[in-house]
Amino acid sequence: MNVDVFRYTARSREGEVVAGVLRAESLRAATVDLQRRALFVTSLTAGSEKRRVRFPEIAGRRRREVLAVFRALSVLVRAGVPLRRALEVSVAHCGQRRLREALRAVVADVEHGSTLSAAFARRPTDFSRLQTAMIGAGEAGGVLDDVLDRIADVLEREHTVRKRLQAALVYPCVVAGAAMLLIFFLMVHVVPMFASLFERFSVPLPWPTRVLLDLGGVLRSANAMTIIPLAIGCIATLVKFFKPARDESLDRVKLRAPLIGVVFRHAVVARIARMLGALLRSGVGVLTAIDVVGPVSGSSTYQRALSQVSDSLRRGEGMHRALQETALFDPLTLALVGVGEESGSLDSMLLAAANYLDVEVEAAITALVSVLEPALIGAVGVVVAFIVFSIFLPLYGLIGSIT
Repeated sequence: MNVDVFRYTARSREGEVVAGVLRAESLRAATVDLQRRALFVTSLTAGSEKRRVRFPEIAGRRRREVLAVFRALSVLVRAGVPLRRALEVSVAHCGQRRLREALRAVVADVEHGSTLSAAFARRPTDFSRLQTAMIGAGEAGGVLDDVLDRIADVLEREHTVRKRLQAALVYPCVVAGAAMLLIFFLMVHVVPMFASLFERFSVPLPWPTRVLLDLGGVLRSANAMTIIPLAIGCIATLVKFFKPARDESLDRVKLRAPLIGVVFRHAVVARIARMLGALLRSGVGVLTAIDVVGPVSGSSTYQRALSQVSDSLRRGEGMHRALQETALFDPLTLALVGVGEESGSLDSMLLAAANYLDVEVEAAITALVSVLEPALIGAVGVVVAFIVFSIFLPLYGLIGSIT
């Protein structure tokens, strides 16, 4: 079945102009889909769905909106509100336009007899496979309110961990940015004044001073303003072209890095354990849960490892042994998985492992920042000292020749 992409502009019942992208089998099917959402179509053309660049603050706002949607849905469904009405309330309170349009489409699907999980599955760019799988299990087991609440808990925990990591890294980033601005100011505005002085008095320049003046000349030249963006554009094009190899190489570097590697490994394992635990507790089978978690684990290395675990489970091996064979999971997580398999509480043990690893990630981040701050200050000091030394070395010679 061929599915095309259509770009549309329409008006809602309230007169609000909405625009976006949808997938449909034909132009007529796309028109019907929009009419189901109670939208008056003003423009509908075949096109392509361009990848959107999401800045951190925009992505963070979207994650908060998704969290609020699932939390509100869980409260409303648990209170006995019909699903269609609960979705309409969520649409009314959603502040993110693209997510609001996705929810309107979900409302239209539910009105025409679709299940909530099927409606979410039709919009993989707005709702993850994890959320779709958990909702499907909740619908099958008649515990949709519990599953919605569980999804909100997972999103909230990930949001909390992400905010703590960002807060811990703010100071080092500010120090690094201020240092780069200081060095750029010295090279562009301060160094040239001394360069003209040395040239006027024909002062012999040692090699550090010559290197410094050459660098300052490159930064001040008009060509630099052309060459630097051009070089950045070429690098970005190459990076995009070789994206799979880049992701694979970057993933290996992050896993093996001396300090950040520990943080990255613990964060990925915590994410995997939390999602697996949430899926199992919602009634999703182990094999299905692993297949769902792999692509959203955040690491291509761990995604391949989970694929190997899935193959081992299909051969009849236990999860503890399958995880141990990958050599990517820490001993405590493996021990908790073993206990969970023996006691029949694998979901609880996985969630306990995730909570433990979250604490370890925060401790590792604190240790990393405590090392990074003095290292940055030391690096800035070395660069500034080199600039000062390069300037004052011939300056002392000039003063000595005058006296």
